[in-house]
Amino acid sequence: VMEYLKSVMKTGGMLILVNPSVDYNVDSIIDESIWLVRGRYGFLASLIKQVLIYPFTKSIGLRFIQKQLGAGKWKAYKREEFFQEIKRAGFVIQHIEQVYAGSAFLVAARLSN
Repeated sequence: VMEYLKSVMKTGGMLILVNPSVDYNVDSIIDESIWLVRGRYGFLASLIKQVLIYPFTKSIGLRFIQKQLGAGKWKAYKREEFFQEIKRAGFVIQHIEQVYAGSAFLVAARLSN
């Protein structure tokens, strides 16, 4: 995948990438989402999402990711391992942070010369 990205990107081009971490946890993602919605939009909005939206999200979307990781079809990374993979591919990391309750890494990187 990285080789393909390099072939279609210009030098200096920006890559934004999100990938699961080895700490991927469906329940933590849902819990953090409920907390964030409650903080931004109030208790009622968080309750509606908790009862009507998140069960579907959990069963269809998040568990699919968990199954792909468990079956070895997708790769979850430790922070340093992910950093090195991107660096080896010829990118310079501008920013890296954990997102989705520590279940993934968000990376911004530029293609080096």
